[in-house]
Amino acid sequence: MNERERMLRVAIGQLEDFAQEHSCPIYDISESRGDLTGSGFFLKLDGQLILVTAAHVLENIRSGSLYLPGQGTFVPLEGHLRTTLQYDTDGRPRYGLDIAWVVLSSKCAESVSAQPLGAEDLDPNDIPRVQVHYGFAGFPASQNKPRPNPATQLRPGFVSTEKGCRTFLPKSVFCAGLPANDSVYAALNLRKECHFAMTFDRRHMIARDLKEQTAPDPHGMSGGPVWRLGGYQEIERGLLQPRIIALAVEYHAPIDALVGVRISLLVGAMRNMLDGAVRLPVSRLVKVNVQTRVSEV
Repeated sequence: MNERERMLRVAIGQLEDFAQEHSCPIYDISESRGDLTGSGFFLKLDGQLILVTAAHVLENIRSGSLYLPGQGTFVPLEGHLRTTLQYDTDGRPRYGLDIAWVVLSSKCAESVSAQPLGAEDLDPNDIPRVQVHYGFAGFPASQNKPRPNPATQLRPGFVSTEKGCRTFLPKSVFCAGLPANDSVYAALNLRKECHFAMTFDRRHMIARDLKEQTAPDPHGMSGGPVWRLGGYQEIERGLLQPRIIALAVEYHAPIDALVGVRISLLVGAMRNMLDGAVRLPVSRLVKVNVQTRVSEV
């Protein structure tokens, strides 16, 4: 590896670290069990802290409480929920576009260990280009199993003092790849205006040490941010900052693809429903009419 290649990989690694640092795990904890249920990220808009995730990640809130990481403890998720999740007459969930966000209560917002992003970190006008570096950031469930006996664990673990029986040492990953071709969208019956698909052959991923390895099963990364890091020349010259272009929702193993719902749909849904949302970027590519329901969590 020559010096130019080494510096390029260092720059890519720094961007991937930034993406991982701005992802958040979401936990489902009860007296008898504790699990990571999904991922998300925080937005700071006009003084409000907002958790953004996939609608199916928050579906478990019907049967109990969900938790976010705080400073050495778990914080109950509380706030004002908007979601595309609906229920049919038999009570079965219908996720729609699979978008959800929670405007956190002041108590919750003050307690979480958040690395919030701003409206400037969202790009609702991304157009996938060949040789542009994209990636999904989040917390795979297989890498985030609870550990017993929290008294033996030291930071950076998050200890559930309320339940007193679970310690998690959150481990995020960044799954990088290139935009999928048109055949993938056709196979999944998806439109590029609404979804972003990325090639992801998890059995043959290249680590930072250039060794081939099998990536973790991405289940648990749902709700996490999908980033555009830029083309190789742009990254090398430091011309672009990473931007969120989608929200992770699906993994299709048979065709080696990860899928996210476009951030333009989230932004469009938010603009008419949040005080001060006029500061959000405007999508020039698609007109958005997303139906959501509201509740307290």
